[in-house]
Amino acid sequence: MRLALDAGKHVLVEKPIARTLAETDEMIAAAGAAGRVLMVGEQFHFMPAFRHVRTLIARERLGRCGSSFDRPRFRPAHRLAPGSRRVGGGALIDGGIHYIHNLRWWGGPVRRLFALRPPSTVDMDGEDAITVLAELAGGA
Repeated sequence: MRLALDAGKHVLVEKPIARTLAETDEMIAAAGAAGRVLMVGEQFHFMPAFRHVRTLIARERLGRCGSSFDRPRFRPAHRLAPGSRRVGGGALIDGGIHYIHNLRWWGGPVRRLFALRPPSTVDMDGEDAITVLAELAGGA
């Protein structure tokens, strides 16, 4: 990323943006100092079904939108492979973030957030199950 910024390029990264919050803060600061855009690839935002819901909301064809995200037990092979602890993350980062992103896109910023991480059933870095409930500024 720094090589691209030093070359005056904008940067597109895949999720998760980094392994830690500190790394994330460093990346954001570096992009800001370089005057370049740092963007996380979020393909769900561009999927026709999600865009259609956004259009319906914008046209006031739907009321307040709400959703829940409950990711059942999650055991992707790449998270359980030797050396996988270097990549970080779990159910929320690997898949759930797409739904959280679109929920915010549809209903506005998160006002309150509740999350439950049940005890893990496998040895992996990150959660293997998650439940999230968010209250959005739009009222949902």
